[in-house]
Amino acid sequence: MGLIKLRRPARLRAKLEAAICLCLVAAGFALPKRVLLRRWTDHALARDTGKPEDIQQAYLLARDVGAVARRLPRKARCLQRSLALSWMLRRRGMNSRLRFGVRNGEQGIQAHAWIEIAGEPVNDSRDRCAVFTVLQGTERLPDAAVMAEDAA
Repeated sequence: MGLIKLRRPARLRAKLEAAICLCLVAAGFALPKRVLLRRWTDHALARDTGKPEDIQQAYLLARDVGAVARRLPRKARCLQRSLALSWMLRRRGMNSRLRFGVRNGEQGIQAHAWIEIAGEPVNDSRDRCAVFTVLQGTERLPDAAVMAEDAA
């Protein structure tokens, strides 16, 4: 038996789409002005008008993105996974919201990103997201944050 199980072609297509999205997000992080990343985050930060009935399918897509991300040669961070998931949800007509949170942890200030639909985190647990203070009013990534990332 081969590595790919063809019993669930929809899941296989979703995983292939997740791999492509994660690669595109990684490419967006490599662009000098973050052109691709800026476009994706502007859409992802839009107001969440997602419906509760979309959450189950979003959980499946988030699981696919996570499964693919674990197999990539370079670790995909929470922001990359969240942007890829946001794009996949938007392609299916599901609205979501990219959330940013911060906390003061043992190793200093820590940040995290996740996707919410109807106020529910779909690519992370509610308990994990609850330990972060959600940044309010992030309707767009601040230019200073993008410039700081360029400098790094």
